[in-house]
Amino acid sequence: MDIYPALGDSFLKRESILGVFKKRLQAFAQGYRQNIGLIGIPLTGKSSLMYLMCDAIREMEMIPVLFRCRESESFERFSDRWMAEILLSCYRISFGNAPSQFHDILRSLRSLIPRTLKQMKKVKKSVFAYRFDQAYRELLSLNGILSEEYKKKVVLMIDDFDRLAELKLTDPFSAFGEEIMIQKETMYIVSSSKPKQGRAILQEKLSLLFGNFEVVENHPFDFEEAKEFIKTRLAGRELDERYVCFLIRMTDGHPYYLDILTSRLKSYLSVPDLSDEQLIVRTFARELDDKSGMLHHYFQMQLHSLQAGRSWLLAADTLAAISAGHKKFIPITRFLHQAKNDMKKVLQRLVNGEMIQKHGSIFIIPDPLFRFWLASVYHRDRFLFHSDRIQARQAFVREVEQAIQKSIHADASELPKRIEELFRQFKNDVVEMQERKLMCPQFSEVISKPNNGRVFPVVAKSAKTRWMCQVLSQRVTEEDIHVFVQDLERLRSPVQKRMIVGLRGIDLNAKLLAQEAKIHYLDLRKFNFLLDLYDRPKLVI
Repeated sequence: MDIYPALGDSFLKRESILGVFKKRLQAFAQGYRQNIGLIGIPLTGKSSLMYLMCDAIREMEMIPVLFRCRESESFERFSDRWMAEILLSCYRISFGNAPSQFHDILRSLRSLIPRTLKQMKKVKKSVFAYRFDQAYRELLSLNGILSEEYKKKVVLMIDDFDRLAELKLTDPFSAFGEEIMIQKETMYIVSSSKPKQGRAILQEKLSLLFGNFEVVENHPFDFEEAKEFIKTRLAGRELDERYVCFLIRMTDGHPYYLDILTSRLKSYLSVPDLSDEQLIVRTFARELDDKSGMLHHYFQMQLHSLQAGRSWLLAADTLAAISAGHKKFIPITRFLHQAKNDMKKVLQRLVNGEMIQKHGSIFIIPDPLFRFWLASVYHRDRFLFHSDRIQARQAFVREVEQAIQKSIHADASELPKRIEELFRQFKNDVVEMQERKLMCPQFSEVISKPNNGRVFPVVAKSAKTRWMCQVLSQRVTEEDIHVFVQDLERLRSPVQKRMIVGLRGIDLNAKLLAQEAKIHYLDLRKFNFLLDLYDRPKLVI
């Protein structure tokens, strides 16, 4: 599903990323080229960032060409659009706003870029003869010819560049890499909404001796950015902190989701006597459960995108099964009553499409709002029975209210209690975190132990292993490590897994000391990953 770039007040500029772009563009203008790969999950503003840079590129007397790869597109259409974007960019740099008639653009440019237009005719001829690999190489060479004719540098920006792999070409990235090394007067900025796949392409197929890519991560808002965004969007109504935290947990700081939800929330502010919770419930019902809601429509289109020449229903049902708590292969297979080989193919397809992630033996849908919609809307409509629409809406409202109460309860719980709740979810699982495996045994006992008046560490036991975990709300120091080691020494039985969770980071010396003492350190992001993996509310600080 294509979503247009977010501009204006609804798009929070990423100043740090824009700063990287401007720095690299200025260096390129002075003769030093560093290509950029912008990586991030969908709808976090990558297209908007590239769009915003076009004016800055023109001001530097360079030619910006912004091209967006599309899903399920023929090479014929792809090549036509590629050439059209180049011509539009040329017209804008020479004459300003483009006319409505395309032949007017061609007539105006005929005397300015004759060699470029001649090369475009060669591309059309190759496409007509179905020589797509040759046509692709000819397309890629257009920037070099254009640069020579204009005597200007070119900045080619390719949005969703990983979709080049979907074209009927022998090796699109190898040809792309060869052209990058040749065309020294072209800077390349590419983006991908599939972080794992995009990063792999940049590291494995476009790791070039001359013209390598600097990978720039475009993450969702962090907690502070998300809080500021909500506060700004709801100016005039200060939402209770508990419900702000709920919105952040449900969206994971996703700019697009927060934009849609806060816009809907704002539209209800004029309704008299609505509490904060009623505002949230009404907003979620309108956007997620109502078929005319923008988020409902977006998530439905996400499911339809799974089709790719095949029925999307089994893949969608698999997502629903995972969202309902069936996170391992055998439970998923049993829930859907499918053959194991068929399920393996579907799960692998979803992993490759980055709609789900596999961490050891557990599958997870990383997008919490999509996961909630699958469990409370799609799963209900597909697998459960409701006699009428009113009953279905009431069931959805209860789901939202329960999610809110779960979030509020988590915020009110002490940190050791949240660790205890997490450890009690372990079922002899193998969890993979950043290519490291963590064995999560089923504990027979989980308790908090007092220590020196500080936050209590949590001790967990099973028949074969013993864990001790300390969570620290401030930055971890060397002293914290020493105290933790002393606590370990007081225990009569050996501890196989020693763990510290640092919510505000860790000093370098403390980190080295922890490694020496064989203490496993988790930062807030990794701790929240574990909480999310086991359906516990993330810690929002």
